[in-house]
Amino acid sequence: MTLLDFPNLTVDKNTLEADLCKRSFYDFFLRFWPVVDPEVLKRNWHIEFLCNELQEIAERVIKREAREYDLVINICPSSSKSIICTVMFPVWCWLNDPTLKFICASHSQELCNYQADRSRDILISDKYQELFPETRLATEGVEMMYTTKGGWRNGVSVGQKPVGKHAHFHIVDDLVDPNVAYSEAEMLNARKFLDQKLSGRMVDKGLTPLIMVMQRLAITDPAQHILDQPGRVIRHICIPAELGDGKNVRPRALRQFYKDGLFDPARLSRKELDKVKLQGEFTYASQYLQQPKPLGEGLFKVEKIEICDEPPKHFQNVFRYWDKAYTSEKAGQPGRGCYTVGVKMGRDLKGQIWIIDVVRGRWEPSQRENVIRRTAELDGKKVTIAIEEEPAAGKESAINTVKNLIGFSVRRDRPTGSTGDKSKRADPFATQVNVGNVKILEAPWNTAYLRELEFFPFSDFKDQVDASAGAFKMVTAGRHVGAL
Repeated sequence: MTLLDFPNLTVDKNTLEADLCKRSFYDFFLRFWPVVDPEVLKRNWHIEFLCNELQEIAERVIKREAREYDLVINICPSSSKSIICTVMFPVWCWLNDPTLKFICASHSQELCNYQADRSRDILISDKYQELFPETRLATEGVEMMYTTKGGWRNGVSVGQKPVGKHAHFHIVDDLVDPNVAYSEAEMLNARKFLDQKLSGRMVDKGLTPLIMVMQRLAITDPAQHILDQPGRVIRHICIPAELGDGKNVRPRALRQFYKDGLFDPARLSRKELDKVKLQGEFTYASQYLQQPKPLGEGLFKVEKIEICDEPPKHFQNVFRYWDKAYTSEKAGQPGRGCYTVGVKMGRDLKGQIWIIDVVRGRWEPSQRENVIRRTAELDGKKVTIAIEEEPAAGKESAINTVKNLIGFSVRRDRPTGSTGDKSKRADPFATQVNVGNVKILEAPWNTAYLRELEFFPFSDFKDQVDASAGAFKMVTAGRHVGAL
């Protein structure tokens, strides 16, 4: 028997569309994409796959059936992962059970609120209200939103604790900010949040699944922390940007969907991925290939640096970058204070990077300023000087150095990120070292310089690496042509 057997039956379009949305999270996603993003959706196979994976978990919870596994999804940025998992998924679940409760966690409250706002945009949209009049918000809060049937969505950051809240779902989306991915302190905070704050907040320990979605960041990141827990049943979905040898793709059956070795040629073409690679090999390996490397393991392949007798006659630009120490010695530890370092670096007409000179020492402030001034005079005015300006007290010190260098071209540079981001700042420079695009002028300072690079970030001192990273940023941004 079909609808053709009932010629006089009137079928309401909204009823059919609403029923289709309830039955299929993927169809719901397609229909409500325009509500959360005005851009035309770039369809790719992974969207339907992830929607179906989430729906399978949701259907067990809706039936109040025991949890079979927790879900860890590792996928690169620009894949709509947050819209799928954190924005749309809870809203779709409420269509089938408006009593469901969600704890949605991210690295910052700002991000939590942004995702909650997008969920609310769907719920209050004309289309949603027309199709699903029985599903309504009781409040329009951001951190907490309630349905009229007692369901809720609580957005919490790593620094918070969902006090008194016990959920049917734990959705963890980017628990560590990728901009501080090299900070072990941030990783530790995220692991503590999972183990101490979130783990007990379940309606039923045998029911509530953990759904974690993130790009890999480091070997100590939250995904690895969950994957390493003994006895925990995990369904691991890993979708790297490039197929490679296919060993990192999980489940293995997903390898068939890669086109020309790419996960999503429309969003992440070869051209776009080549741009990402310029950010550094560690960033690309972790966030895009989902294969994080241990920090410091092979960060600088110093054997790739060619030692040369003479530099080229002409450069696109040359900078002397100063990383200033603020004390000459550590209290009670003679010879253990940080170094002031000035790295002279140039980019030649072929685009190769040259380490031309390194000035390094421990000096009192007045002596240090004299060394910086004297070095500038020896370099000449064709060399642009850059001064690292650290937060707070560093600003005044940088201004004083600029005044001391009157008559020279000087720039102040304030590195972004936290003080624990030394490895991340060094990564773009390390990438060029590791492909053999860096040369060094032979000189007595070579040994100490290369040794620091070789053992970074586990070397005793990191000042030469810091100054080199700053100099590299300058020579790759500047365009004026000069000669030594």
